[in-house]
Amino acid sequence: KKYTTNPADPLEGQMWYNSTTGTLKGVVRSGGWSTTTSMPVTNQLGVGLGTATVGLVAGGYEGPPGSQNVTLEFNGSGWSSGGNLNTARHALGGFGIQTAAVVFGGKVDPGGANPANVEEYNGSTWSEETDQPTAMQGSSGAGILTAGLSIGGQTGPGTPSRVTTTLEYDGTNWTAGGALPAAKTFLGTAGTQTAGLAFGGNIAPDN
Repeated sequence: KKYTTNPADPLEGQMWYNSTTGTLKGVVRSGGWSTTTSMPVTNQLGVGLGTATVGLVAGGYEGPPGSQNVTLEFNGSGWSSGGNLNTARHALGGFGIQTAAVVFGGKVDPGGANPANVEEYNGSTWSEETDQPTAMQGSSGAGILTAGLSIGGQTGPGTPSRVTTTLEYDGTNWTAGGALPAAKTFLGTAGTQTAGLAFGGNIAPDN
């Protein structure tokens, strides 16, 4: 069919000619969400890593009792328990894959300080690694274990302060990267250390 503008809601496989732009258009593929197996625990503000068939969730919050040290592994159809985090926390960041993951920062409730500590996961256990230079919560991550990013976040508790900080991880140490244009927490992130993307987020401090 011929249109002067593209259809508002084209169907998969539909083809048309846009007479205004003089181009042939079509929808080759469309995607959607489907429901799968529920997590075995109620959890919020954990960090998710990996792929749709080899995924990982670590930490989180359930109130009460508060921050969790849980690790859950997903195989594309069901969940199983992995090794517990050494430090129970929520609002943490992370990057990597199920068998080579990194988590950092976060918040400990009830009554704990925000941790600067970093943990690496080898598919079965978590190990303590080099701390971040500053304790932060609400940071987001991108990349892999040997080339990762910590992006944004906020200091606290006390008087929270959002940051534009970007930190680069080489598998051992943290170094400063380029600053974000705006200080944010809980950003969406994607990509690699040398080709990363940060979007959305919260510009108001979280207590």
